[in-house]
Amino acid sequence: LRTSEVALVVARYLVARSIRIVAREFQVSRTTVARILTEHGIDASRRMTDAEISVAVELYEQRLSSAAIGQQLGRDNHTILKALRSRGVAIR
Repeated sequence: LRTSEVALVVARYLVARSIRIVAREFQVSRTTVARILTEHGIDASRRMTDAEISVAVELYEQRLSSAAIGQQLGRDNHTILKALRSRGVAIR
């Protein structure tokens, strides 16, 4: 990516807060986006808190999909699934 594109990647991430979205929009890998953010001093790790995981478990038990839960919590559905598995929830 050119310097101007790198600046756009950083700016877009600061709005979207999703490496996956930025990678898709700029047609680069998530690894590339993560590297750019790290090089610019941006911590892109967004681990879920215990409280968020508890909410996700409760919502999943109410039959909401991981995508719907992710949308409510501002997380990717894969992050939600990983959190659910960490609590021993059977994925449907």
